[in-house]
Amino acid sequence: MSPNRSHSPTRGGRPLRVFLVAFAAFFAAIAVWSVATPLMASPDEPVQVAKAAAVVRGELVSQLVGGPSSPEGLVSIPAAYASLGYLVRCYQFNANVPASCAPAYRSRVGTARVPIADARYPPLYFLVVGLPSLLTDSVMGIYLMRLLSGALNALFLALAVMAAVTWSRSRLLLAGVVVAATPSALFFAGLVNPTGLETSVAICLWTSGLILVRERPTDAPSGLVAIVAVSAGVESLTRPLSPFWVALTVLAILAVADWRGLSSLARSRAAWIGGAFAAVCGALATAWILVEHSLNVLAPGAPVPASVGEGRLLVLAFLRTPTYFTEMVSRFGWLVAPSPSVTYIAWAGLLGAVLLLALASGTVRRSIVLVVLVAAVVVIPMLISIGQAHRLGITWQGKDTLPLAVGVPLVAASTMANSALSDVPIFRARFVGVVAATAGVATIVALFGDLRRNAVGDNGANFSFLHAAWQPPLGIGGVLVFGVLATAGLTTVVSVLGVSQPALDARLESSETGEGGDHG
Repeated sequence: MSPNRSHSPTRGGRPLRVFLVAFAAFFAAIAVWSVATPLMASPDEPVQVAKAAAVVRGELVSQLVGGPSSPEGLVSIPAAYASLGYLVRCYQFNANVPASCAPAYRSRVGTARVPIADARYPPLYFLVVGLPSLLTDSVMGIYLMRLLSGALNALFLALAVMAAVTWSRSRLLLAGVVVAATPSALFFAGLVNPTGLETSVAICLWTSGLILVRERPTDAPSGLVAIVAVSAGVESLTRPLSPFWVALTVLAILAVADWRGLSSLARSRAAWIGGAFAAVCGALATAWILVEHSLNVLAPGAPVPASVGEGRLLVLAFLRTPTYFTEMVSRFGWLVAPSPSVTYIAWAGLLGAVLLLALASGTVRRSIVLVVLVAAVVVIPMLISIGQAHRLGITWQGKDTLPLAVGVPLVAASTMANSALSDVPIFRARFVGVVAATAGVATIVALFGDLRRNAVGDNGANFSFLHAAWQPPLGIGGVLVFGVLATAGLTTVVSVLGVSQPALDARLESSETGEGGDHG
């Protein structure tokens, strides 16, 4: 099969149906983490909630504290959202202490002027998720912020699925989306934290961008171009390092592109409009970051002594790579609560499988790009850590690498999708389902481990904790049931969409006309 084979949607309304089903499935899977996680029990959520409440009220930067380049600022927000760190202080960095030690949420009247550490962060994400705070400053307001954040993330994940189903010649790319959407990615997506949006939009950008330059450069659909452009623009405006990740993503995508078709893409009016939109967003994001010194952060740890040389720093940074991996896959709370080993083994197996299959089936050029991308995921955090170690300490976290790291399974899956593997009937019909089912089981195990940690601590009972003192909304048992159903639903949706193109088109056609046959 030619990688540039025309592939148009079989029915006029089908892309919208795919999007809506995928959105519902992802939103449900993300909402599980919104209700399963105690209030403020995720990295920096107290500050992010305060920032969102301030930005939506017009304080984009606020009154700075500590000089013109200080990251800290004073904001006026509802008093109930001020200094929410008290809700997790008794257990946030001790995985053996259950969340039941936390005091009750205090609903206070009036406003308070409080310092926040992320005063100079780009405001786009906070402007959206802060909207519920205008309606209420109760506990419900925080949960509504989380759910709105989850809906925003689900939108871009659903767009990634829609792009793969509508415009890719092979459904194998869906396997890359599944592996990229780790439990950690879903966890951050369901909380008040721009890391979730940055990751979800990155998955959408990698997915749609790979389809555009590898499979559709000569007949670029305007819808696909729009998804690529909007994803690149929104990602650029999300966090201080986001424009850097977008630039690396674009370079990697172009490196594996169908180079002969790029000249046609360059002549496309839609591509020029989309490129201009993404470039303007990138320029605005870069200007904000430079003018507002958004890369300046408060040091959460101790700076590394000047006596520690570059060689030793390199070793220290490299030794944190396994920790970064676990944080990218499944580490909850304030990143101190690891998941059961099953989750890490399963995800390592899935990632290893797509990598090995891609390297075995891809061209030399694309295999080299894939190896370089893997190396970049390891090396870039090391270099950034070394550069700021003497000033801030080693502050990098695995979540910070996710916008680049999600490209590894997606480039690998795209390589498989455009190789002879996609023409093997059994493989193309079953592989996505097997990957989705494995990821689903690993995600449920991670959810079980997180609920157990919050209920009884890491040293508590393994199974008899359903009636522990700490209970999330819906109760522990209710959240487990919700999690199983939502994860099973997402797994089913991806598995059904992963069926080979002719068979799925025939099934959809038959369901609408009542007739059988291959209409693909």
